[in-house]
Amino acid sequence: MYIPVSNYMNLSRALIFVICLGICVCLNGCPDPEGQYESFNERREETLAARMSEAAGEAAGEAAGEAAGEAAGEEMDEYGPIPQIESGTFLFGLAPNLNVERPMTFVAEVSIMVNEDGSAGQVISMNLDPRTCEDYNESAGSAVVFSPDEPAIIDERSFFSADFGRTIVAGTANCISGSTIEAEIQLDGKVITDETLCGEMNGMLYRPYPADLGYSEITMERSTFAAIRIQGDEDINEISIPKNCDDIDALIDSSEGGAGTEMNESEMNESEMNESEMNESGMNEEEMAGEAGE
Repeated sequence: MYIPVSNYMNLSRALIFVICLGICVCLNGCPDPEGQYESFNERREETLAARMSEAAGEAAGEAAGEAAGEAAGEEMDEYGPIPQIESGTFLFGLAPNLNVERPMTFVAEVSIMVNEDGSAGQVISMNLDPRTCEDYNESAGSAVVFSPDEPAIIDERSFFSADFGRTIVAGTANCISGSTIEAEIQLDGKVITDETLCGEMNGMLYRPYPADLGYSEITMERSTFAAIRIQGDEDINEISIPKNCDDIDALIDSSEGGAGTEMNESEMNESEMNESEMNESGMNEEEMAGEAGE
C-alpha cells in the first residue's frame, strides 16, 4: 500500500510534539529542593521583616503611650520579672508540623541563668538526648546540642531564641515515619515558670524531604515545643509528654487546681471533726442534764 510522503511528515511532527510534551511534563514534575529552600528563605525573610516591623510598631506604640502617660501623670505598667528558672534536667517534646500529635521526646540537660532581680537572663547550653518511640527511657542516639560561643539572651519579656544549627536526629526518635531527620532547628520560646518552657520550633527540614520546619502549608500547623523540669530518675513512659504552650498552661492550671482541691478536702475534714466533737459534746451535756434531773 502506498502512503504519501506528506503523511510520514505529519506523523513525524506528531511524534516530536508528543516527545517534547513528555519532556516538559517530566521537568516540571521533578522535585526541586533548591527551589523549595529558596522559597523557605524568602518566607523566612518576610517573616523576620514582619516581626521587625511589628516590634518597631510596638516600640513606637510604647513610646507614644509612655509620653501620653507622663503627660497625664500616670505610671506605665512594666514587664514582670523573669521567673527564677535554674539549670537542671528537663523533659522536652518537639512537635513537627506534619503531625503535631506525635512529638519527638528528649531528656535535656539545660544550663540557664536569670538575674536575681529577674530583669534579664541567658540560656547557656542545651543538650537534648533523643528517646526512642518504643521506650522513652532509652536513648535513640546522638544528642542535639545547643552550645553557642555567646549565650542566648532571655529578654525582659522572658523570650529567648536558641539556634541549634544543622543537626541529625536518629530515625528511632521519629515517631511519625521512623526516618532519619536532618534539619536546621531553632527554638523560639519563653520562660513560663521556674520549671517550664515553651514556644515554636522553626528552621528548615532537609531529610527525609525538604520542607519548612516552622509552618506546613499541608497541615496548616506550626511546629512547637514544650519542656518541664524533671528529677532525672523518673519513668518517662509514665509522664505525659508536653508539646506546646497549651499543654504547659493546662499543667499549671491542673497543679493550681489540685492544690485548691487538697485544701478544700482538708478544710472539709476539719469541719467534719469539729462537727463530730460538737455533737459528742452536746450529747454529753444532755446526758449530764438528765442525770442531774433524776
